[in-house]
Amino acid sequence: MAVGSVKGSVLESVVADVVRLLEEGRLSRAELNRRLPRDDVAFLDSTIMPSLWYPLDAYARLVDVLVREDGGDAVDYLVRRGRRTAERLYKAGLYRQLDATLERWGETFGALMETLGVAMFHGTHWTVTHVGKGANDGSFHIEVLVPENFPECARWSSQGFIEYLGGRAQGGEAAVRCTSSRPEPTVVVFDTIPI
Repeated sequence: MAVGSVKGSVLESVVADVVRLLEEGRLSRAELNRRLPRDDVAFLDSTIMPSLWYPLDAYARLVDVLVREDGGDAVDYLVRRGRRTAERLYKAGLYRQLDATLERWGETFGALMETLGVAMFHGTHWTVTHVGKGANDGSFHIEVLVPENFPECARWSSQGFIEYLGGRAQGGEAAVRCTSSRPEPTVVVFDTIPI
């Protein structure tokens, strides 16, 4: 079975937020050294290259630090984190094709999610099916084949990411609701509906 990895552009923001907790004094280096493997802690002192692949397990452990220190309700925190990541990338100019093609947004959104998911999480395969009644109906079924080490934090963050981008494609940030499930260890399912 394939072992997944995460793109540096995803890991980069996680590392930056853990470093922020250190700088704010909410975490100590000694505490991190007790909680994390040495290789994970080393990411905090290195430059994360956005285009390289990094271990998915390290990503999950660093996200767990954020959830414990910054999160409150883990699922809600991770979904919000995914939305914020998508918003940051959208405002940086990525994914503007969603605005330009509202009349064909279903095709655009589906193609974007199929390529973007694989670009963020190596070892995954995304299949997007439009299940809505019309071309502009934001109802999608997204089935993702994932490696066994695909962490739940990646599922919940992806749910928020999909929700934000789906909303942008639908014409507003909160125009789509996304849910997720994991019917099998190697399958994650996302469903979106317009609200």
